[in-house]
Amino acid sequence: MRVVECVWWDAWISTDDIKIKKAEKLKPVKRSTVGYLIKDCEDWVILSTDRFYKGKEVSAPMVIPKGMILEYYEYADKDEGPD
Repeated sequence: MRVVECVWWDAWISTDDIKIKKAEKLKPVKRSTVGYLIKDCEDWVILSTDRFYKGKEVSAPMVIPKGMILEYYEYADKDEGPD
């Protein structure tokens, strides 16, 4: 499994009441996520924070649309790990 980093624009929400002029200046949050690459599709990537060798399971999967990705780095290609 490959270990990758995605630098991407993330959506966020605030429940505060603010003036429209201030709301017009809001921007998405630039975020960086590192994880095991589960799948690389045409329109999105799926990363996982953890992987379990026994049972071939993962946890905390994250789907990031490619239109939100600014940068993409590949760090390692991990083997199947211990038995």
